Amino acid sequence: MKSTLMKTLLTAGFLSAASLSPALPTPALADSAQATEQIISLNRSIVVEEEFVRLGHIFSGLEAQADTPIGRAPKAGTRVQLEARWLATLARNYGVDWSPSSHLEYAEVERASIRLERGELLAMIEAAFQDRGEEGELEISLEEPQDTLHIPRVDGAEAGIVGLERSEESNRFAARLVYPDNGSPLVRLELRGRAYELVEVPVVNKRVSRNDIIAESDIVWESRRIDRLHRDTVTDAQRMIGKSPRRTLRAGSSLRGNDLAEPILVAKNSGVTIRYRNANMHLTVSGRALEEGTDGAVIRVMNTKSNQVIEAVVEDTGLVSVGGHNTAMLN
Repeated sequence: MKSTLMKTLLTAGFLSAASLSPALPTPALADSAQATEQIISLNRSIVVEEEFVRLGHIFSGLEAQADTPIGRAPKAGTRVQLEARWLATLARNYGVDWSPSSHLEYAEVERASIRLERGELLAMIEAAFQDRGEEGELEISLEEPQDTLHIPRVDGAEAGIVGLERSEESNRFAARLVYPDNGSPLVRLELRGRAYELVEVPVVNKRVSRNDIIAESDIVWESRRIDRLHRDTVTDAQRMIGKSPRRTLRAGSSLRGNDLAEPILVAKNSGVTIRYRNANMHLTVSGRALEEGTDGAVIRVMNTKSNQVIEAVVEDTGLVSVGGHNTAMLN
């Protein structure tokens, strides 16, 4: 990030104006001037792991002055560019024997940070809910979503979620991200959002047309928000197997109880086999269904040879049966 000296100071918040004023002579500076010649060089790429930038971060080869703080470090995850004129003023004010080789010389200062991705933050919040005894799967959303957070790096430290509270009526929650999660946190970030309970429900995995028969292989399980389910949403896959939808279903569709019906085994006006069977006789003739029917339904069928209309019981796809004294009607 290239910028002028004034823009760097005002927009990045790096260092204070006082640190640019001429340094007063001190014994430390005098000793530095009289010390054995030191080889001072500029560090071009600087990563700071503390709150303050020190003179030794900018210049290498310093001894007594290396720990002298000269300003606050940039925000975590940001970088500040220091131009040649600013560096020359800094060296002059602190009695450092260094000057830029050209006006193009510069150094960049970056605050060491760790990246906290959005997915990691959501996982931390979900773990905090589980620590409260909420074992179910949750769908969590933040009111102010951020894809990535940069927080100052502290060796051996971890981030944590504290103060988690949730309203069961609105599903809203509030919490704080703290880092480090022990001692005095450097970061305290307020988090607000919603957490919805999820439940596994059976859904069809392909397009299923009306009157198709749903098989076990047509069913998969998916997580759905419980607040979006109807009271009669089917949650038992066994209720779906062997049934037909009353309407065409798209892949991923969940079902309500009234979406299912017994499959139509005999369609109206379709050809059927009419069967008569008893202990001594087994006869079959061709016929036409005058009504549609499910398994076990009694429907009217016509003997297409004699045009006789009789009542028969649906036994299977395209198959009906008659009994009693209807044998004459089969002729």
